Amino acid sequence: MDFQGLQSVISHRGPYSFLEWDPKFSRQLEGMNPSWKVIEFSLAKNQTLEFEQQFEADSWLVALTASFSAAPGLNVQIYDSVNERSFTQRPVNISNLFGTGQYQSVLPRPQHFKKMTTLMIRLQNLSAAPNSGQIVFYGVTP
Repeated sequence: MDFQGLQSVISHRGPYSFLEWDPKFSRQLEGMNPSWKVIEFSLAKNQTLEFEQQFEADSWLVALTASFSAAPGLNVQIYDSVNERSFTQRPVNISNLFGTGQYQSVLPRPQHFKKMTTLMIRLQNLSAAPNSGQIVFYGVTP
């Protein structure tokens, strides 16, 4: 994905078109490189999986998306270890935080992560069936 592709993600006009970014930030994106982190997962029924995602460079997270085999009962929670904050107060259905493979979740305000920030991600499959898929963090780096 090049810069134009990233701009199309940012200016997404699907069901989340009410999200508008500060024009100053959009101009700041112009010298930055698109970046994305893809995490694949496979969970057995009623299994919880915890893993980490580290940002090797200063990064701005702009959108999230996920694809999975069964959304009902698949919860996610993300914790930023450097800033000591959670994205949500409790685990939420993955579609509520990441959108879907068809409609990504564009953040209303880009999140800055300093170099070597680690996100702790917990996936909980509360379903009686296995679940697999991937989650993607879209962002930019200088």
